[in-house]
Amino acid sequence: DIATDVGSAFFDDVGKNMDRMADVMALATSKTNMNILQMGESFTQFAPAAKAANVSLEESAAALGILSNVGIKASKAGTGMKRIILEAFSDKNTKMFEKLGISVKSAAGESRKITDIMADLFDKTASMGNVDRLNVMEKVFGKIGLTSAIALSGSADELRNLTKELENSEGAAGRMAKVMGDNSMGALIRMKSAFEGLQVAIGGNFLDALRGLFEEMALGLNKMTAWVSENKKLTTTIGYVVAAVAACIAAMNALTKGILFMTSVAKAAIIVYKTSLLAVGLLTGQHRIFSKVINFSGKVLRFFTATVRLSGLVLKGMFLFSVAVAKIGLQALSITANFAGSALK
Repeated sequence: DIATDVGSAFFDDVGKNMDRMADVMALATSKTNMNILQMGESFTQFAPAAKAANVSLEESAAALGILSNVGIKASKAGTGMKRIILEAFSDKNTKMFEKLGISVKSAAGESRKITDIMADLFDKTASMGNVDRLNVMEKVFGKIGLTSAIALSGSADELRNLTKELENSEGAAGRMAKVMGDNSMGALIRMKSAFEGLQVAIGGNFLDALRGLFEEMALGLNKMTAWVSENKKLTTTIGYVVAAVAACIAAMNALTKGILFMTSVAKAAIIVYKTSLLAVGLLTGQHRIFSKVINFSGKVLRFFTATVRLSGLVLKGMFLFSVAVAKIGLQALSITANFAGSALK
């Protein structure tokens, strides 16, 4: 992304200049105190201005490298370079440069290299005191571009030499990649890349298989939709039957729970009744008679409880039978629908 963004600012055809971009940026970062991310951030600030002023990619990268060596990096370096380029070729500074004996244009009327302009500026102000030189620099480049201008003008020879190196950087990116890859970390990166390639290949095959399955499912669902549309009365009847069966099941379930509740109530009543009779017998001294009454009453209540339980079992059996019949009916309807769907094929 960085190479593409920078390349689009310097070149009309980015694709044809990608190798050049990679070589210049790789060599520049290896020769100076900046990394690719910092260089990319710097370029976004001034690359369009550099192209407009005919400042080459190599000279721009060299200038960023020189600035990084003195701690001016990333957006600060980019902003400083933009100010230097815009002010160096502005009309308002033409008279200032003429007084100093500096020309910003070549004999052919084209803009001179920033390296040469900054070298001339350094030479023409060498006889000035520090304060006067700073005043001149500030008048030309402003406070924003002042520190960058001082750094570049004082390192003109270094800037010129680095620019020449970058102009002959063809193949630098490939050589650096080979050196970096010739170790255990490089082997690990290559293994990771190969594994990711395997994952992509396996994932592609799996997705192809799923795609076929999904297409078959979609086709089947479309046929079912068509069948339902053509058999509205039958599907409506099926819906009513399913709803009725569900209602019957719910009713039987509620009835069964009610019977179980009644059984529990009957058991509780027996316990309360026995306890009451026994208490009365003890109080009146007729506990033997009341014991016989309790035993007889207990038999009656046990008979009642057994009857209730039997009724519950019968109802539960009817409930299970209804569920079984409903399941058979639904399976029959499903078989009918599948048969109808197959007939549509």
